[in-house]
Amino acid sequence: MRDEDRRLWSWAFWRGAATRAVKTFAQALAAILAASGAGLLDTDWVGALSAAGMAGLLALLVNIGGEA
Repeated sequence: MRDEDRRLWSWAFWRGAATRAVKTFAQALAAILAASGAGLLDTDWVGALSAAGMAGLLALLVNIGGEA
C-alpha cells in the first residue's frame, strides 16, 4: 500500500477532513443567512441548510480527491 493510500485511512486525515467540512458548512450557512437579509424566523431554513450541507459535502470530497 502506498503512503498516500495509508494517509487516506488514518484517523488524522478524517479528523482534519471533518473539521474542514464543518467549517465550510458553518461559513456557507452564515453567508446565506447574511445574504438573505431576512430575520431568523423568516429565513428559508430548508434551502439554507441544504446549500450549506452541499458545500460541506463538497469540501469533504475535495479532501478525499486531494489525497488520492
